Amino acid sequence: MENREARTAGPTALGDILAEALRVRGDGPPVDADNDREDGIIGVVEVRGTVVPHRGADGDDPDWLLHETQLLRQPVYRTERADAEDDPPGSYFDNPAADQLPLLTYEYDPQTTVISRIGELGTRDMLVMAVLSQAFFANGCPADNKIHGDHATLGYIARQLGMHPEGATRLIRSSIERLSTARVKVKVHDVDKTAVGGTATTRGEVTVGFLANFGSRERKQKGVAVKRDNYVQLDQAMADLIRAGEFTFLRAEALRALRRQPLALKLYAWARTHRPDERGRIFYGVSRLAKQLGCSDQNSTRRRRKMVEAVEAVCMVAPDEFPGYELRVGRTDQTLVLRKARNRGPAERRLTA
Repeated sequence: MENREARTAGPTALGDILAEALRVRGDGPPVDADNDREDGIIGVVEVRGTVVPHRGADGDDPDWLLHETQLLRQPVYRTERADAEDDPPGSYFDNPAADQLPLLTYEYDPQTTVISRIGELGTRDMLVMAVLSQAFFANGCPADNKIHGDHATLGYIARQLGMHPEGATRLIRSSIERLSTARVKVKVHDVDKTAVGGTATTRGEVTVGFLANFGSRERKQKGVAVKRDNYVQLDQAMADLIRAGEFTFLRAEALRALRRQPLALKLYAWARTHRPDERGRIFYGVSRLAKQLGCSDQNSTRRRRKMVEAVEAVCMVAPDEFPGYELRVGRTDQTLVLRKARNRGPAERRLTA
């Protein structure tokens, strides 16, 4: 039994999708990009818009996390952060050198640019964003865009990612600080040949942030339980995209298993956002895909080896979703043929259980 939503024609480029989603601000039905074809891939959000089920009586450990779809398809999160060694031992904001953080610009392709004050974004930042996005959505997408209470603590985020709740707090804090200072700038280009009076061309830019604010307070008093008041606030544009259903579910177990394999982690998230052809296959050039996933390695032989290791790890961790793959020799590069079962999200799994 399938739980499919009616789809309507929508914008086909990343910038157009973001601009349209932000324009409607979540009012009315979400819009897909059914016509977004790229090398035999149909770029379409397949599973979305249903409440994420929780495991356990307290609902504290979701089986599924989620992330805004279009940013998963772009080289926004890097698998080999070039500035990883620059991380301070504590908070970025407590570092004396942070009096005036420089504005750093990373143009990964002509369409996508990341602007940050604390360096490039990595796959750990993607995981942290997935946990926070799921908490925001599961709590009904509150109007103030805030996540309150235990779900906004460093320990909770670490636990959802399979990290030690105490030993990983510095890493989680670094990711939250980095996400709070970063934005993605996407170029918008649209040509409407059916416009009244002749062809109309629209050009522009759309910026999307990740986190707007965060804060914590702990009050201790003898004989009284410790009182904690924590919150994390999503960027307005990001919150609107999630409200509009522009996200993809990611299996939490798979994310935890691939946490220490950045390229495989990005490949899993990227593949979850795409629908295979009628024979259950996704085609993509190996080198081009590596670049799309945020791999910075310029050695073609080493890059191909890394991609093979990544796809093998994905197929091993999620065999029911990705049962196998093959490599085909092309004229200029190898082509990855990834076999994929149709995405089934939380709601559909309940129906078939």
